[in-house]
Amino acid sequence: MKVSTTLYALGLALVVLLIILTWNALSAFSPPQGLVRRLNGHSLWVTSLAWSPDGEWIASASDDRTVLVGEAATGTRITKLDSFRGSVLSVAWSPDSKYLATASTVISDGVQIWDAANWQAIHQLNSDPRYLVGSLSWSPDGKLLAIGTGDLEVWDVEEEKLAAKLTTYSGANSVAWSPVGKQIAFGSALDPYRGDKGVVRIWDYTEGNEHTTENDVTTLTGHSGDLHSVAWSPDGKQLASGSDDNTVKIWDLASRQSTATLTGHKSQVVSVAWSPDSKKIASGSWDRTARVWDVATGQSIATFEHPDFVTSVAWSPDSKYLATGDHSTLGVVRIWEVK
Repeated sequence: MKVSTTLYALGLALVVLLIILTWNALSAFSPPQGLVRRLNGHSLWVTSLAWSPDGEWIASASDDRTVLVGEAATGTRITKLDSFRGSVLSVAWSPDSKYLATASTVISDGVQIWDAANWQAIHQLNSDPRYLVGSLSWSPDGKLLAIGTGDLEVWDVEEEKLAAKLTTYSGANSVAWSPVGKQIAFGSALDPYRGDKGVVRIWDYTEGNEHTTENDVTTLTGHSGDLHSVAWSPDGKQLASGSDDNTVKIWDLASRQSTATLTGHKSQVVSVAWSPDSKKIASGSWDRTARVWDVATGQSIATFEHPDFVTSVAWSPDSKYLATGDHSTLGVVRIWEVK
């Protein structure tokens, strides 16, 4: 009887232990707070994200030499573009969501324009072969494409010809076309020869000024590291910038001054995006987090943890959701609800 009671107690203890272990295992794999869905399919890390302006699709570029396009609402894959010879560094939707621009690390790929009706490449823009293309941005009317390379190039998409070129001293790490005009913002790296720290530069684009230099642009100074990303406010009056100095800055274009410095990231900020409702800024960092900031207060209102450093952030058109990509080898795009 005593042996039987002992065995019963041991059995009960094992059952309780099994329940505890199972609960802990399930808790460890439970979705992080705010995570709505995952979009899978890449075999290497995500390098760039773009949410279509009509809200239907999310395009993701990857080091696995592919671009995936999925339904934002369901995560269902629409197409896989896999004709690239190198890692794809950037994707950008046209304002009407009819075309997707892509750029890879192989010069012969060029910057390709894909028709979203049938996913055929209909244009190829062959930028300066000396430099990689790291950033793309469409003009508000969808006729021109700004390309960030060693210099800043503006291309007529339909004609497949260079419309203008800004010669830069320290590259165009990120390009962003103003939503309300012809200004193009871009970030620059540190330039030890000129004594520059990372700066935001703003170019007033006019057709035909192929030989303009950085001496003719507006310069915003204040960061102490390389500039990795710039984003316009929807009204075109402010800019956000992310830097190696672990901060996000907000700039007022009228005064050319920084109005706020958003601190909290523990490593460099490589991606920033201004929400379409103008109220929030998202930032992705090598500290393995994406943060959402309240523009009015400058406070962080949400932090989304990732398994590796965050490479790209993109807002849904209604400002309710944020898509993020990171450097994990799973190549997952995550969609988060922002309250």
